[in-house]
Amino acid sequence: MGDGRWEMGDSSYAVKDSLAMFREYMRLERRRSSGLSPAELQRWEVLRQRMKSVFGDLDSPNHSERRATPRIPTALQVRFENHAEVGNVLMTNISRGGIFVPLDTPIEIGTEIKLRIQIVDPPRELALVGEVASCCVGPGMVLGQRGVGIHFKKLSPSEKALFDELYEQQVERQLSPE
Repeated sequence: MGDGRWEMGDSSYAVKDSLAMFREYMRLERRRSSGLSPAELQRWEVLRQRMKSVFGDLDSPNHSERRATPRIPTALQVRFENHAEVGNVLMTNISRGGIFVPLDTPIEIGTEIKLRIQIVDPPRELALVGEVASCCVGPGMVLGQRGVGIHFKKLSPSEKALFDELYEQQVERQLSPE
C-alpha cells in the first residue's frame, strides 16, 4: 500500500490511499471540536501533514489561519435568493466552512446570504444561509475578477452533514483520475 503520493507507483493505488486518508481525516476533524483522545489527536496531526502533501500547505500565507481543510476547485451552480440581481452563478471552490463565488457586483462583508447550491449527484438543491466573509479577494484572482467568500457558521446539524457530504464529494472528484 502506497503513501498517497501521486508520483509513487500505480496512480490507482495512490488515489485509493488518498481517499482513505481523506475520509479518516474528515472523521477525526468532525469529532475534534468535541475532543479527541491523545492517540486520535496524534493520528489527526499525521493525517493533516499527509493532507498537506496532497493539497498543499494549509498554513501558507495563501490560506486563512482559521482554515482547517483545503479549498477544493469546483463548478456548481449557486442561486442567490436574497440578491436577485446576482441570479445564478458558478461556485469556483469549496472548503469545509464555505464557498467562493465570482461576482461582478461586490456584496458588503457581513451581509447575510440565502442561497441554493445545485448538487448534481444525486440531483438536489442544498439551501443554506451564510455570511459574506471576504469580498474581491478570491484565491488565484485574475486581474479585474471579483467575487465573494461566503462562510457558513450557523448550519443546523442536518445542513452541516449535507454540506460536509458535498465537500467530501468534491474532494473525491478532485482526487479521482479523469
